[in-house]
Amino acid sequence: MDEPVSFFDNIWHGGLAFEYVAISDIKPGDEITVDYGPEWEEAWSNHTQHWQSPDGAETYVSPQELNGNHSIPIPTYDEDNILVGETIDALCHFPRRAVRDGRKLWQWQKKDIFGIKQVVQRIIDRTPLPSGQSYNYTVELRLTMYGMDSAVHIVENVPRKALSFSPKKYKSDMFMKGVFRHEMMIPDEIFPDAWKNIL
Repeated sequence: MDEPVSFFDNIWHGGLAFEYVAISDIKPGDEITVDYGPEWEEAWSNHTQHWQSPDGAETYVSPQELNGNHSIPIPTYDEDNILVGETIDALCHFPRRAVRDGRKLWQWQKKDIFGIKQVVQRIIDRTPLPSGQSYNYTVELRLTMYGMDSAVHIVENVPRKALSFSPKKYKSDMFMKGVFRHEMMIPDEIFPDAWKNIL
């Protein structure tokens, strides 16, 4: 928190950024907000009063949740044939050497460290680990070699750390039917008119 903005130049690319400076002391418990204007507030209030959960919301898990919490059980194809495949992409670290050797049981080997991630077509089964904090999975992979698809293989004993998830294009929760969208009318004291035209 004590570093200047230039400190982050080589850490990440922030794009358009704003620096807020307090013009008075901020006491513990003070709420700091940006007023988007009365039209936005009215639209949000109306949205929350009439919003209904879309079909399938009860089983939806975001890729961010799955990547961040390995104790969340990934639904099998029989439990939910929409989540993996139609809503999110699942990838499995299954190295080239394993493909070439015809291995069907996931195992970590030091020589496999540069293995690529393969597309998961289905989560077939899961088995809880003795610790109760995660699972091993049986998955159906479409193995890729040198950018070309090969046969589909069933791989067993896949640990949770070998799987990762990302939203399919236009399938993240921000694209769900009925999400709230409304223009923001930011007051002049926050951004002058010249800035509003740019934003």
